[in-house]
Amino acid sequence: MAKTNFVDGNPAEQIEGTIVTAAFLNALNNHRHRGLAEDGDGAIDYAADTGSADAYAIALSPALAAHVTGMPISFKAANANTGAATLNVDGLGAVAVKKKGGVTLVAGDIPVDGIAVVAYDGTCYQLLNPASSSLKQIQSIAASVGSNALSLTYNGGTLDFRNATLAGGAPVTGVDVSTISLTVPSGATLGTVNAIQAMLALVVLYNGGSPALGVVNMGGSVNLDETTLLSTTAISDAADSAAVVYSTNAITNSPFRVVGFINITEATAGAWATAPTLVQGHGGQAMAAMMSLGYGQTWQVFSVGVDRLNGTTYYNTTGRPIIVNVAQHSGSGVIGMTLSPTVNGAALPFSSANASYSSAYVSFIVPAGAAYSVGIAGAGTCYWQEFR
Repeated sequence: MAKTNFVDGNPAEQIEGTIVTAAFLNALNNHRHRGLAEDGDGAIDYAADTGSADAYAIALSPALAAHVTGMPISFKAANANTGAATLNVDGLGAVAVKKKGGVTLVAGDIPVDGIAVVAYDGTCYQLLNPASSSLKQIQSIAASVGSNALSLTYNGGTLDFRNATLAGGAPVTGVDVSTISLTVPSGATLGTVNAIQAMLALVVLYNGGSPALGVVNMGGSVNLDETTLLSTTAISDAADSAAVVYSTNAITNSPFRVVGFINITEATAGAWATAPTLVQGHGGQAMAAMMSLGYGQTWQVFSVGVDRLNGTTYYNTTGRPIIVNVAQHSGSGVIGMTLSPTVNGAALPFSSANASYSSAYVSFIVPAGAAYSVGIAGAGTCYWQEFR
């Protein structure tokens, strides 16, 4: 419907004013009806979708001749989106549908039979009412190796971050994070060890409103409690510590979110020639529960001298904490036994026995990815168990 220009008229100059008829007013009322009753016949900003999943199509009445920046449009989706989506309005061509900040949709942002509200921003249609929250979904991450580098990607989503002031302050909510990446160059071991599986955690740092991707070796026992703040070191071929979070540029005291992890084993640490065996985005609480101590774990016996050797370094590659118990028992005339445990090179309290028919005993927790060993001195009989 073409826009009508109304004029007041001027009898002195013999200019007639616009005659507004009842038919015109009824047509206008019905055309812009907003549901106060059920007798409207064609709000121009609503239509039913006739397209397919991820390729929505609508026909407004009357049809638009071009996309209108800022104009809100509602449509009832015939299918739920499974990821990135487009919208074709009145045959004007498929235009990408994004969330605020140009963030790509995630599965479920537009539910089947849901009413989606979009507005054209000059480039794409912004979805104003995404049904899903990325905080409730599994985060989308990617990891690959090539040219002896490890490429890590967070595929975008909506995240909440704690306030940068630990003493208080409102959290930063609804931050739409675009796709961000981080390249770990050849030579940067991140503290991994030759031929030993490592778990690398991916974190998104708020970074003052310019989110950045970080990576850290879980074997270094870095505190990833999201109520704290993280500082990072700029990634380089010298990035060789499991106790440091690395990002493209150094970041100081930033709120962060853990968005996933990968398991990867390299024959030569830092060569990045073998693809990860697991790439897992975080989501909900189920994963956290399954990775906790005691879930799906049992006591296992290891033969000292065969499965476990004196002073040899082993690695916890289970992806969750384990408990190590080692006991040494003496018989008649056997004295001078000592058990000396270490975790990630740090010496733990030792145990010794200096009498016949006595025992030395140590028990300790090994974080996921951490190195551990037990020095065994003396001629007593030794027993080794692990809860893993």
